Amino acid sequence: MTHLFEASTCIGRDCENLNINHDEAIRWQERRKHIAVKIQQMKEMGFYNQNTLARELTDIRSAEKVMNDHNIAFERFELGGL
Repeated sequence: MTHLFEASTCIGRDCENLNINHDEAIRWQERRKHIAVKIQQMKEMGFYNQNTLARELTDIRSAEKVMNDHNIAFERFELGGL
């Protein structure tokens, strides 16, 4: 997954006209799965960095938007209580 636009690196930059094709959307889906597992592990261990968590959640929500735009089924990631 080395070729993947990361929403968290786009804050404050002009990225609103970015076009993502279906293959890229599939990569977003895989990245979202990976990040969700990582966040769940951090939650179970009770150890997380707020900056990392914020970046990861931004990427998950961005992935969900991309997946929605490309009609890829998903369930919204819910963090729950920390």
